[in-house]
Amino acid sequence: MEFRTVSRSVESVMKDVQKGKISLQLDIQRPVGAYSTFGKSMVIDSLLRSYPLGIIYIVVEENEEGKKVKYIVDGNQRIGNLRNFILKMDGIKNYKLSAALDPLIIDGVTYEIAGKKYDALDEEVKSALGDAALTICEISNYTREELNDFYTRINSGKALNPTQKLLPLMSNEMLNDIKELGGSEFFEKALTKTQFINTTEISIVLEALMLMEFGEDCGFESLRNTDKIKFVTKCNSTLNVENVIAVSDALDKLNEHYTKKVKMSKTILSLAIYGVCKAQSEGKDLAKYFEWLDNFIATYKEDEEFMQFCKQGTANAANVKGRLDYFNNIIEQL
Repeated sequence: MEFRTVSRSVESVMKDVQKGKISLQLDIQRPVGAYSTFGKSMVIDSLLRSYPLGIIYIVVEENEEGKKVKYIVDGNQRIGNLRNFILKMDGIKNYKLSAALDPLIIDGVTYEIAGKKYDALDEEVKSALGDAALTICEISNYTREELNDFYTRINSGKALNPTQKLLPLMSNEMLNDIKELGGSEFFEKALTKTQFINTTEISIVLEALMLMEFGEDCGFESLRNTDKIKFVTKCNSTLNVENVIAVSDALDKLNEHYTKKVKMSKTILSLAIYGVCKAQSEGKDLAKYFEWLDNFIATYKEDEEFMQFCKQGTANAANVKGRLDYFNNIIEQL
């Protein structure tokens, strides 16, 4: 196999896509649409801020009509998201950028891009996107076996999970607070090595902090990733210090209570932390809370009242509210 790398503008690549000179239909590629709205928006946002987007690998093959066409081997999602945002083509529904994107500064002028479709962008922003550089690597002199092997190799890494994708969105201050809480000794008793690899402790801390603010005016309704993005965006510079201290203290109390390994699901862990915070803020007897919690952990799977909120869609608004109300009711009775 031979490789030749060139730099091309987004505008020139989009023209080739529109003319059919570049195709997103290589048979070994997954179809466009794997990214969330925020993920798609980050492709556009990254290019506008001159962040490297990664190499786009292409091969040249003959199509059914005998014409030479460039097929994308790696980069289908990125090029497909650009196409679906910029181009007017049959069967394409142009999407809006995420409302969570920050304003963009070009030559000292600030432009809003959040929540906008391509046509609604300022001309200066459109021009900047069109001029943005894509690194294209053309593959030639290959066999099909070599191409399949190459495709397998470049896709062999494990994709970032939703929590890991949130980390770069956090300010240094917020990330330091979240990671410090995630370093609690309690998590060493409650989580497995695999869960640590998957940064589950970070997800639990984030959810506990969100539960502390759950309500009509909090700006989010669930524990789904879209609402976690809203929470991170909202709290990047204004993370509630009292809540951080409360969660830190709750983790210490849990660590003192559980002297050995304890088995709790991720969903229960965030609620258990919240429960300690809630009980302490209301002056409840913490010993009674832990007595109830121990029994709850051992029996909750038989508790129909609670388990109705732990079925499909555990992170949706109704289920989160149901579980939270359940814990609040228990704590009120302590």
